[in-house]
Amino acid sequence: MNFEEELKEVLEKNSQNALNALNTLFKNIPAKATEIDINIFTSQDGDGFFSIRADLNGPDLYVLNKEIKDCADIFDPRIIDGEIIPYVPTVDPFDTELEINDIVVDCAAAWIASIWPKVNKQSCQLPVSIIGHDEYGTTTPLTLQ
Repeated sequence: MNFEEELKEVLEKNSQNALNALNTLFKNIPAKATEIDINIFTSQDGDGFFSIRADLNGPDLYVLNKEIKDCADIFDPRIIDGEIIPYVPTVDPFDTELEINDIVVDCAAAWIASIWPKVNKQSCQLPVSIIGHDEYGTTTPLTLQ
C-alpha cells in the first residue's frame, strides 16, 4: 500500500470523530463570525504529519477564535510516548520524490468534503472553505458552503 492509499484508509477510520468535532464546532460558532476556514496544517519537514483546525473570520479575530478554541481541532494527531495518536502514516522526506505535503492536503481536503454532507450545519449558514496552509495542496482552497 502506498502513502496516499494508507492515508486515505486512516482518515476514513477517523470519519466519525471528525464529524463529531465538526458538529460541536457548528454548535459553538459566535454570531459575529462571517466565515469559517478549515485549515490543513502540514509538517515543515514534509514527513506526512499534519493537523486540521477551524478558524473564524469576522470582526475581532482574536475574540472570535478564542470562543471556539476548545472545539476548533478537527483532527489533531499527537506524539505520545513515541506513538502517533491517532495514527497517521509518515515518511522520511529524504527518501521520497513525492510532494508529501500536497498529497496530505489533497487527501485531507477530499476527506473533509466527503463527510461534509453529514455535518449538522442547520444552526450556521456561513461560507466554509478548506485551505491548505502555506499554499500546499493542488485542490485547495475548496469551498464547501
